[in-house]
Amino acid sequence: MPMNKSKLYAWLLSILGFQMQGCHNGDSYEDIEYGCPYIQLKIDGSVKDENGNIIPRANVSVKIEAVTQKEEYKDVKVDNSLTCDNDGTFQVADGFCNMRKYEKLKYEIITHRYGYENDTIHKEKKDLESSNVNLLDKINIVLKKNK
Repeated sequence: MPMNKSKLYAWLLSILGFQMQGCHNGDSYEDIEYGCPYIQLKIDGSVKDENGNIIPRANVSVKIEAVTQKEEYKDVKVDNSLTCDNDGTFQVADGFCNMRKYEKLKYEIITHRYGYENDTIHKEKKDLESSNVNLLDKINIVLKKNK
């Protein structure tokens, strides 16, 4: 039974380690590309008190939005709530395709722990032009004790 050319090419590419897949951009299929650029968003950090002591088990909420230059279009890329380890550290990571239409990332990190004042950090990152880049941000959070 002869194999048609497209099936033969797909079989050959799969043996060579190439995958034939596209990236889905949220709810729309606009700008889907095969082999599209992939970007890894990663934030890690620590939570300490004003004296530099580790605050274990603090609650951290991280929200990352990808935004166009005029902020006419926003896409939530990460929206996680987590609890720090016993050593006061946390990490959030996720990867996405098709980040080319966005100009910047907006971060919002909210931290709270019983006995301490809540803290909110707002940051922005604009260097999204390269693909296959880890956007690593190290955030050290300092919580003040309640008075």
